[in-house]
Amino acid sequence: MNNVSLSQKQIILGGLLGDSSFYKEKKYISFSQSEKQLDYIKWKYYMFYKDDKHLHKTYNTWNNQKYLRYYFYCYLHSNDELYSFIVKNLYSNEGRKKISLKYLKEL
Repeated sequence: MNNVSLSQKQIILGGLLGDSSFYKEKKYISFSQSEKQLDYIKWKYYMFYKDDKHLHKTYNTWNNQKYLRYYFYCYLHSNDELYSFIVKNLYSNEGRKKISLKYLKEL
């Protein structure tokens, strides 16, 4: 993901303020949505990929009920500017989420 478009960058940065997850050690971002939001996750997915081979589904259990979730990952590299920006501006040294003004201005 060395060449991230402006639209992709906005999806990543906005998603990390909401329902996306950032895995610093493994250098990827995970996007997931329930089956009810399938169109939304597909829209996000197709902003990054042109085929269906990276869109996965799984069943989660909550309150003793199974529900279908769709997910995909965007891998970042340690030398990526975006990866470094996220590490420096969205997390404290202790690894807790902190949203810097610089991060917000980037949105």
